[in-house]
Amino acid sequence: MLLSLQRLHSIAIQSLGAVLGYFFYCQLVLASEAIDLFTTAIDVESESRQERTVASRASLKTLLIRVTGDKSAIEAYPLLAASVLKADRYIASFSYQTISIKPITDIADSSINAVNDAPSSLAENTLSPSSMRNTSLARDAEIIDTAILAQTDISKVQEVLRLTIVFQADAIKELLRQAGAPFWQANRPGVLVWLVEQKNDQRRMINAEIAPGIYQALNEGAKARGVPLIQPLLDLEESSQIAATDIWNLSVPTINMASSRYDNGAVLVGKFSQAYDKSWFGQWMLLYKGERQVQQYRGDELADYFTQGSDMVADRLAADYAVAANQARLSNNLTIKFSGIKKPADYLALSEYLRQVPALKTIQLSHIDGEHCYFSLDGSDDVAQVSALIELNKRLVPAGQSGRTDFLSNQLHYQWLDR
Repeated sequence: MLLSLQRLHSIAIQSLGAVLGYFFYCQLVLASEAIDLFTTAIDVESESRQERTVASRASLKTLLIRVTGDKSAIEAYPLLAASVLKADRYIASFSYQTISIKPITDIADSSINAVNDAPSSLAENTLSPSSMRNTSLARDAEIIDTAILAQTDISKVQEVLRLTIVFQADAIKELLRQAGAPFWQANRPGVLVWLVEQKNDQRRMINAEIAPGIYQALNEGAKARGVPLIQPLLDLEESSQIAATDIWNLSVPTINMASSRYDNGAVLVGKFSQAYDKSWFGQWMLLYKGERQVQQYRGDELADYFTQGSDMVADRLAADYAVAANQARLSNNLTIKFSGIKKPADYLALSEYLRQVPALKTIQLSHIDGEHCYFSLDGSDDVAQVSALIELNKRLVPAGQSGRTDFLSNQLHYQWLDR
């Protein structure tokens, strides 16, 4: 068995064949959300070369912020700023598509008015239609759907030309390396979003089913920063645990309790409303690693409010997960023990996953002892950061407090879960 695993290790390290690709795909499914880092979309006026050049520069700026996790990356790294002027060099492919869009506020107004006109029992419960079709509230949900459609002003629907650009991943990574800029890998922790809107003394919780236009605006801001969102189900079980008022009052204990059913890395809580002068005001609260961060918003554009929320969570997560390309390395190897490696498929998936962690420069099998594998790794000088990146794979969990006490600061121990 030992000789067999050692031969498989040689394959995993020296070749990225079809078998490795399959196991790498499987482990990504089990890990946190994998973001498409290198594709951008931007609205343009025409398909002219001149406009594509301008759009490609704007798109590359967006992409560089996304992959570095740093809003000021263009200003902070001169080489990145220079690369924007040569954005065409980094394009792998591009395409155009005509799509229909609706103003965010129109969708918000029509849907919230429908809720206000609905029976009070429905407005108070703020349940999604899908979760109520087997209850006595199903008829009310259908009334709301009809009201929303009836109030939608079709004349305000606009057709826009959208340019999708796919950039060369390897070229961008090399650019970051040369610039000494950080890189935030595609495998990122999901962010659970609790969102509530208030209008005319009525409050409602929002997900993609209840208010698709509003949620889409939120999701667009999150995509720009590469933040994978998790939306609450807002089903019967949830309605017994949390209400719109709890979110509006930023009731942390209630929010934490309701969030426990989801597998998320952070919780983002938002509330917003429109003032009499048509401006928007709102507040965001980020719950992450026991920390509580709050930001206020007041402005004319609701889209800017959603951008603020995306920036807030992306900035905080990037501080933990973005790794500088020229970061100093450990003078001594980082030793990691993995328990529960029972079959060759486990070993292949594990070794390839480690190779994908940007904080780890090299990987080498030290030895195998039964179901335990010991790897010697050159990694970042921040062992806590390396540990956080490794634990994005949901099949890898710390082996326990008792196991950790046996290790020094440059030694880690994980259990490989058999799923």
